[in-house]
Amino acid sequence: MANRRYRSQFRFSMHKDPVDIFARVTFGASGAPTLDTANSPGIVSVTRNSAGNFTFVFGTNTQLALDTYNYLLAADVTYVNATAPAAPVNYVSSSSINVVGTASITVQFASSTGTATDPASGEQVLFDFILRNSSIG
Repeated sequence: MANRRYRSQFRFSMHKDPVDIFARVTFGASGAPTLDTANSPGIVSVTRNSAGNFTFVFGTNTQLALDTYNYLLAADVTYVNATAPAAPVNYVSSSSINVVGTASITVQFASSTGTATDPASGEQVLFDFILRNSSIG
C-alpha cells in the first residue's frame, strides 16, 4: 500500500481507502507524451510503448517502492479543448499496481474505428486513476 498521508481524511465509499491519482499529459509529434509533473503528483513517468499504448508508473522519483495499491477501481480520461480527439476510445490494457517498485497501469488509445492511435500532437489529456489503498474489506 502507498505509505503516505493523503490530503483528505474522509471519503465516503463502499471501498476502504480509495485514492485518486491525477495526471496531466500533453502529446507531441509521433505520440510523444509530456507529463506535467507539477500537476501529476504520484506519477513518476508516462512512456509511449507503441501506437496509442502508454504506461504510467506510480510513486515518486525517490520512493518508487512506497506507492503500490491493492487494486484499480476505475480510470477516467478527459480531453482538454479537443473538439474531435484523434483517439476518442481508450481503455486500461494492463495493470500491475501492486508490484513494488514498478507499480504501473497501461492505457490503450484507439480511433473511433478501433485502430490503435496516438492522441494528436498538442492534445492535452487529464487522467484520474482511482485506486484502492487497502486490502481490508
